[in-house]
Amino acid sequence: MKSKYEYGFFLLVFLLPICLLSSCISSPPDSSTTKSTVETTTAKLSESSLPQYGGTLIICDMSPVSVLGYPPHMTSGSPIRLSAPALETLFRLNSNLEITPYLAAGYESNREQNQITIRLREDVWFHDYTVMDANAVKWNLEQQMKAEATGTGNIDTIHVIDDFTLLIQLKQWDNTLLVSLCQSTGLIISPSAFEAHNDTNQGAEWAASHPVGTGAFSFESMDSAKTIVYRRFDLYWQEGKPYLDSIVITFNSDSSSREFKLRNGDYDVLIRGDIASLASFSADGYHLNTIDASSGPWGLVFDSANGDSPFYDSKVRQAICYAIDPAWIAQNVYLNTVSLTNQYSILGEPSYNNDVVGYHYDVQKAKALLTEAGYPNGFTTTYTYDQKADNAEALGYALKDMLKQIDVSLELHPVSNTEHTSMLLKGGGWEGIIGIFGSAQADTLTQMYDYLIGEQKYLSMYKPAGLTEAIQAAVSASPGKFLPYVHRAQKIIVDEYCLIYCMFTNKDISVLSPNVHDTGLSQMRILTQWNPADTWITPPTNSQ
Repeated sequence: MKSKYEYGFFLLVFLLPICLLSSCISSPPDSSTTKSTVETTTAKLSESSLPQYGGTLIICDMSPVSVLGYPPHMTSGSPIRLSAPALETLFRLNSNLEITPYLAAGYESNREQNQITIRLREDVWFHDYTVMDANAVKWNLEQQMKAEATGTGNIDTIHVIDDFTLLIQLKQWDNTLLVSLCQSTGLIISPSAFEAHNDTNQGAEWAASHPVGTGAFSFESMDSAKTIVYRRFDLYWQEGKPYLDSIVITFNSDSSSREFKLRNGDYDVLIRGDIASLASFSADGYHLNTIDASSGPWGLVFDSANGDSPFYDSKVRQAICYAIDPAWIAQNVYLNTVSLTNQYSILGEPSYNNDVVGYHYDVQKAKALLTEAGYPNGFTTTYTYDQKADNAEALGYALKDMLKQIDVSLELHPVSNTEHTSMLLKGGGWEGIIGIFGSAQADTLTQMYDYLIGEQKYLSMYKPAGLTEAIQAAVSASPGKFLPYVHRAQKIIVDEYCLIYCMFTNKDISVLSPNVHDTGLSQMRILTQWNPADTWITPPTNSQ
């Protein structure tokens, strides 16, 4: 099997064994009351398809996280997902991407007055046995405002109406706020626990490794290897839940070791991971949960705001796009576990603009554009990427090989997730090309607003006035009126200015042992959202 790219030999050697994967795929109440209810319920359950109580779920992820319990600093997907046993959000998104109350009991919007009134559940306790009330939620949202978190830019003030009702006064209407409250901005922790460790302004540092929330499991420990242990919280607000006794989250980046330990029963669930370790699981009875991870594309962003860069010229940016074959990458690097796209959305979604043309693979056109731009002999540039993104190194070498065809020499520059985020979103900037690898955002408008609006966001990318105007108009538009503005932004980003080259959206994949049920992992468009409270394990069958 011979590839049209030199890099194909590398892929053949390392990925051929896994080619089958593409076809798989107040004072607190007395807790003794809750305990006795659980014991009674357990006695009544038979070994059937009904949820059963007890057991420990062991989850293995790729990389440990540094922040687990202070939401304003939880800006990427992994810490949000791994804190889910302990921390919960005010709202959630259902399978139709509709906002549904969770810790909130409901909400009312007043667009004329730029106000959102949130009513809270009255039966929710933090793990330190304090009540989750309006003052606690106000405190959390104000922490997010200080950090300039996603969705808080248009919040003016927050008012407590009564013990379980608060009013958010906006500077202008913001269609992204409620969606943000389904994600990290809506995570709620105990203010009392935070303030008890804030004597020397170290509350955020303490909370980072001590999540004290409202979830079905309370945090017990995190050891030097970053293994996280959660224990059942008997005052959890969802009656009769959780089913598990505990959840343990451990970390292992070695694909062979991960596969062996899952098959050996040391792990119950694998989150993400090298594609090679997933190939034969489905055939062996393991469950492969998979879903398009977000509306955020995997692609390339050019330093088009830099007047000294070759990418200041749109013809050069277009040439790079024409020289890349995303279909080949999808098939050979990601084994068709990604979905091709030419824009900031997923094909078939309302935010997808069918009028966007994009850039089909055409090496001769790429060479002609480079010549027109004054680079007939090519040039050397840098590709910066998050070294922890799935198959990021393999992707980098594929891009390097493809651009070599038009005499563009690509120097690979892997960086940590923290440095990558700083470059893109915190004013760090970059030189040449930087890779983007999706996001935790579930909808396109929130993704665009969070990533492309603000002086510190995408600092090295040129942002034409029309793009900012289109996104801002979408954010403040009346219900049902925002999509034309999103479609306009798609056209500006891709066809008119070639600011970002969008290749595909990735799929989030989890592998579960056959005895693990109802986790919700890799089954929700917000990949950070899953169901620890609903998860249960079938007890092992006694040997005869």
